[in-house]
Amino acid sequence: MTMVELISEKLKSLTPQPMAVHFYLGEGLRWIRVGFDGTVPLKPAAVKTVGRIIAPCVAKSGPLYFHALRPHDMLFFLSDGEEKSIGMPAECFGTPLEDVLRAWGVKGKSARPSR
Repeated sequence: MTMVELISEKLKSLTPQPMAVHFYLGEGLRWIRVGFDGTVPLKPAAVKTVGRIIAPCVAKSGPLYFHALRPHDMLFFLSDGEEKSIGMPAECFGTPLEDVLRAWGVKGKSARPSR
């Protein structure tokens, strides 16, 4: 199973399930966008839930970097992009997931995406 298939399969366990999971390699960066239905804006706890599902799937690629929480989706970067193409490492575009969760004070076990 590829990393893309593994992440997609794991995210199906969420309630509600993501409406879209996109994987990109752009400008040398590998990133993941997870989008939800848009009925209610996402909260930081959703980043914890989704990020902790994705992180073990990408562990061989280094830490998962959180980039953005938007009202109905979130973006993560992987650390093993093509640095020559971008000129900077992934940490210039995001912060390791666990550092973000500590800074936000998001604690406890992962649960459903909070809205």
